[in-house]
Formats: sequence, structure tokens, C-alpha cells
Amino acid sequence: SSARGELLLRRRCGGRVARRAGAAAGKAEFMWDEGDVDEDDFLGIGMAQADAKTKRIGGILDNFSEGANLKQAKLFAMTRTFAVAPWNEDVKSKPIFAVSDSTGNVAKRLAVAAFSQFGCADVANVTVVPDIRTEAAVREVVREAALMAPKKALAIDKSGGMLVYTIASQALGALLADECNKQGVPCINALEPVLLMFEKRFKRQRNIEALSDAELAGVEKPEAGFTVFAVSDSSGGSAHAMAIAALKQFPGNGVESITNCSEVRSLEEINCIVQESRRLQCMLIFTFASPGMSRYTRMQCERAKVLYVDVYQPVIIAFENYLNYPPVGVAGGHQLKDDADAQHFRWQSTPVPK
Repeated sequence: SSARGELLLRRRCGGRVARRAGAAAGKAEFMWDEGDVDEDDFLGIGMAQADAKTKRIGGILDNFSEGANLKQAKLFAMTRTFAVAPWNEDVKSKPIFAVSDSTGNVAKRLAVAAFSQFGCADVANVTVVPDIRTEAAVREVVREAALMAPKKALAIDKSGGMLVYTIASQALGALLADECNKQGVPCINALEPVLLMFEKRFKRQRNIEALSDAELAGVEKPEAGFTVFAVSDSSGGSAHAMAIAALKQFPGNGVESITNCSEVRSLEEINCIVQESRRLQCMLIFTFASPGMSRYTRMQCERAKVLYVDVYQPVIIAFENYLNYPPVGVAGGHQLKDDADAQHFRWQSTPVPK
């Protein structure tokens, strides 16, 4: 790096295979090449594929889900691309599509919140695309995003607009991811992990169509007082909105409330929330800007056998890869509060010892 802090824009680590380059003076030498591991195989961005053991759903970072496979998580870490930018350069806004089979408000809220980790939300270029409920509509929105790519850009460059989508239909979600993969459009499936968690907890599939009264009567409901914890280091609005959006796909689910735990800033509070979730046998949805807080929450949930979904870090990682810019990783991101005068009262001036 230079004195101006100009660092390498991208760094890729791991996934490398040693190959023998030759020998000099009878001593073997080795060169390191990138292996055949594609980072998107583990990012889950725009991928719709299956391996021999686990069915993968496109647009999901599997290593952030409950009970994630450790081997896959390690491969993800080794092939992760980290963005680094000059110290004096702001993020360059790129087109982001908030795609939904409903209003698109939840996808937009999540996209804007995630962008705030990279720059001021006022410059976020987020376009809401609502009511995506057919295969034709899916293909059209992906085509529109692909047209955002510069002329003569290769599909592997992934220069088109990015899709953040909340589509309840698993089939349409998989189709969107597949179309994105074909056309080199980055995407992230924000709602699917929450729906999968609810399916596991409620022991039934989501219902895209409304149930009849007779069908609702036969639905097994959780015990009385059941709640879902929406946890965040900020307002918790995104986690709350995601929970509500997913619950709509499970009529008669018996969930009476959403417990909003906002401005969670300590490990002690995380421990308290996880233990309460375990006691009530409830689920936990969280949005932490800090990777450390996020990881600690996942770790405690795994130990306590609490069902959980991290809906924020996968989106932030996808944005980092797309924007080629590092996130700040703090609550609220670049949405700075206009209370500089109030901060002065916390400052203390102490004399220098003589």
C-alpha cells in the first residue's frame, strides 16, 4: 500500500493448490495457483444447485443457517473475497433491485439498511419491483438487471444490477436464482432462510394460497404465548418486518407476538435473549452489523439448540462483493445522528502530569 492508503482492491485467500513448477539446483520449487473452487459455490449468490448431501437453494449463504455444515463454512471462509478501498474514496452507488411477490417494502428496507454499512442511505440506488408472481415476471426483472451491465462486459464480471428478493414461492425463488446465474446477475435470497426455519418449527410447508376454515382447523398450533424474537443492534425494524412477512405464509401458526429486542450491544444481553428463547422454545431472527456479534449469537443459538436466522450478514457480504467496498460493521452504519453537541458532554479533559 502507498502513503495514501491505496490498498489492493480485492484479496482472495485459500482454495489454492500447490503445483510443482520445476527445479533449480536440484531443489524443488512450488508455485501457488487458485484452485477450481468457485467462490460463488459457497457465497450462494445466484446459484441454484445441489450437492450429494445437502439440497442447496440459490441465493442463500448456507453457512449462516442453523446447523450449518462446518466443512462448507471453512471453504466459504477460504474463498471469501474481501473488498478494500482507498481511505479517501466513498462507495460508488450501483443499481439494486428490491424484488418481491408483494409490495417490496421489506426487501427495500433490508437493502437500504445493508447499503448504509457502505455509504449514506441517501445515495442508495434501490428500485422496488413488486408483485413478481409468475415465471415471465421473474425472467423480465432479471433481464432488466442484466441490462445494467456495461456494454461488452462478460457475464463473470457480474456488473449488472443486484437483486435482493423476498419471494415466498420456493420454485419462483429458485428460478430467479437460476436466471441470475445464467445472466451474471448477483442476487441474494433474503426471505427463504426465515421461511425454512418456520417450516422446521411449525412442521409443515408454507402456504402460498390461503387455507380454508377446515384446513386452518387442522393446523397444529404452538403452545399459547408463542413469540418470535427479532434482535438487532439498531432498531430491529428489518428483523421484525422479515418475521411478519414470513409468518403470513403460515396461516393459523399460533404466534401471538414479535418480541423486538433493539439496540443490543453486549454479549451479556445476547446470552439473556438466547436463554429466554430456549426457555420459551421460540425462534430468533437477528440483524447485527457487527460480524462478531452475529457470530456470537449463532454460536450461542447452536449451543442452546435454538432455531435462528441471521438475515443481515449474508446480505452485507453479498453487497461487499457487489459494491467492491468494505462495510463499517457498526450499528446504523453511515446513518450518522446529528447530535455532535451532545457528544461533547461526554468528553473529559485531564491535566498532563508534571
